[in-house]
Amino acid sequence: MLYETMRKTPRNFLFDLGDDEPFREATPEEVAESWSAHMGIITVGGHEYYVDHYYGEDLEDPDGEDWYDEQRREIAREEGMLGGIDAYNDYMGCSLDR
Repeated sequence: MLYETMRKTPRNFLFDLGDDEPFREATPEEVAESWSAHMGIITVGGHEYYVDHYYGEDLEDPDGEDWYDEQRREIAREEGMLGGIDAYNDYMGCSLDR
């Protein structure tokens, strides 16, 4: 259900800076302005907004690899940088210790 909802959700939404909630879909002009604005913050009708360019994007990348596996590998890389190759292997579940 979540996957179906996210596929139908448009991208480039205006988010209110005050409550960090989606306000409405951004116009092409607002999207262009947000790219050039300082920190991406634009003023529309006296309120400050930012454009989330990835709102509603599918959780899977084009190769079919989901974000969970990518995040797991990233954490394993960090573990490896901090604790060495054994820490990486332990996190990935492929420890060479028997």
